[in-house]
This record gives sequence, structure tokens and C-alpha cells, in this order.
Amino acid sequence: MTDLHNQLYTKLKAGDKNAFQELFEEYYTSMYFYACKFVDDDLARDLVHDVFMIFWQNKENITIKSSLSAY
Repeated sequence: MTDLHNQLYTKLKAGDKNAFQELFEEYYTSMYFYACKFVDDDLARDLVHDVFMIFWQNKENITIKSSLSAY
């Protein structure tokens, strides 16, 4: 994991809402377009939001060994 992503991940696990916002802004669009390959736009939006909500709710238990984007 890059140094920047490692810092973001550490802040996120500590409950830093700004780190979560940064993560959301960095990955939302690519996740949305990926989901659109399989479902319609509205469902894709909902799915991506759900993924981020689950990620936030389980932030203390998440272990990322390689990269945030791979996770």
C-alpha cells in the first residue's frame, strides 16, 4: 500500500470522517461505473452507497494487506 493510502487507511480505522470522505471521493466514480456494467444506474448508485456504508460500519474490523483499490 502506498504511504498516502496507508495514512488514509489508518485514519479511517480510527474513525476519521474526513478520511472516509476522501476515500469516498476517490473511489465512488470508478465503483459506480463498474457496477453499471451489471445493473441499471439507480441500482448501481444504491449498491455503491451500500458498500461504503458497510465499509464505514465495519472499519475497525477491516484488514487491507495490499491496496485500498483492490479491497
